[in-house]
Amino acid sequence: MFSVFVLIAYVLAMAAVVVSFSMLSSISSSRKAVAAGAVGIGAALLGCVSFDYWFARYTAVFLAGGAVGVAWTYMVKMTSLPQLMAAFHSLVGLAAVLIAIFMLALSSTAVNSVGSEQILESITAMSALDIGGGAVIGAVTFAGSIIAFCKLQGILSRSAIISDQPIWFFVLCFIQGIFLFLFMVFPSVTMLIALSIIACALGVFLVVPIGGADMPVVISILNSLSGWAAVSLGFASSGKFGGSFLLIVVGSIVGASGAMLSYVMCIGMNRSLFSIFSDSMKNTTSRSSTKTFTKSGETNSAINAPKTAAAEEAAFIMKNADSIVIIPGYGMAAAHAQYALKEMADLLKKIGVTVRYGIHPVAGRMPGHMNVLLAEANIPSEDVFEMDDINNDMPQTDVVFVIGANDITNPSARTDKSSPIYGMPVFDADKARCVLFVKRSAGGVGYSGVDNPLFHSDKTFMIYSDAKKICESIARELHE
Repeated sequence: MFSVFVLIAYVLAMAAVVVSFSMLSSISSSRKAVAAGAVGIGAALLGCVSFDYWFARYTAVFLAGGAVGVAWTYMVKMTSLPQLMAAFHSLVGLAAVLIAIFMLALSSTAVNSVGSEQILESITAMSALDIGGGAVIGAVTFAGSIIAFCKLQGILSRSAIISDQPIWFFVLCFIQGIFLFLFMVFPSVTMLIALSIIACALGVFLVVPIGGADMPVVISILNSLSGWAAVSLGFASSGKFGGSFLLIVVGSIVGASGAMLSYVMCIGMNRSLFSIFSDSMKNTTSRSSTKTFTKSGETNSAINAPKTAAAEEAAFIMKNADSIVIIPGYGMAAAHAQYALKEMADLLKKIGVTVRYGIHPVAGRMPGHMNVLLAEANIPSEDVFEMDDINNDMPQTDVVFVIGANDITNPSARTDKSSPIYGMPVFDADKARCVLFVKRSAGGVGYSGVDNPLFHSDKTFMIYSDAKKICESIARELHE
């Protein structure tokens, strides 16, 4: 029976988590939001450890896990934050699987002493469904997050596909359904482990073929799944194990918020959640296409070679502009260029140039990735605008400075129906008067694997350089 103090700690924890989520909607309050969430989880753990003997025995384990988490996050660079999130999601999924196995094993051990008839009374079909559902969702989250981590880290090719994926996927779904039904009738640890293994295979088959442009949505979906796994296990425990109340409420918050974020991102990309996964089951060899383009977007390998510019020319163009829009992407993050970019922008402001930043809903490798990096460099939030707001002003914009982005400025998303990013909203950079496009090297494509005809536009100047170095060079020219 829970102590009233444990219940109070859980209520405070849930309130802190709710406050944390509400504060995350603003860049200015995001740090306080993280602190509120940490306080909430800390209150929950403190309530368990202080007033519940069963949990108190594992205080050292809690402390060790917290120490590992703190050390891990301090070692990880900001550019690897998406990989960190995928790794954390995988741990949550693995924890759900292990908890489900533990709950079933403990229930079976407890009732074995009084006979098999009590086993059927203790583990009903509904509780078996809760346990099995939690394990399945957790296993899908675990395996899918591992694959997401490998793709983001470059261990697995972003254009990887699985031969005959639709056939294997539906076969696995059919087998999973049969095993889940058998588990509800004859619950056993062995059957639960088999369910988890099949679910891991499903997670792999779901995430491996997902294209790079859709990866932020996938990470959000995996986050939501981790919450629903906790909810399922919370219902399964039904008061017999500590923390079921907290699992249900906090898991519901995480699951619902992750689902809503996925929905919002799908709207931002003009794609449905179904199309993201159904398209991944088709042949995706078009991701590695190597077309070159003319002004009209038609392929032609002999004309319209990209024009290039150096730091001196870029600085001259920018200081003579009235308005500049900066579009950051993952290349800025990889080069740690946000501080040099701010210095460059501040110098432009001093000479009277209007500088704004445009953020795409799926820029980078996870939702809000660019916002976090710009906030880290203390770039004023009033200078940061969403894509729709910036696009309205593109025809009147003198210079668009694209730094480390690609797919989110690709005009073929509006015109080329054969493109894997067709229909995804993009910046109308091609409508500005001039485009300065910072790219590490000539050749290559964006994370989705498609070429960008903006490179070959008459108004575009390609700057082949490291993003940080070119911002520093432009800043020096502006100083002079």
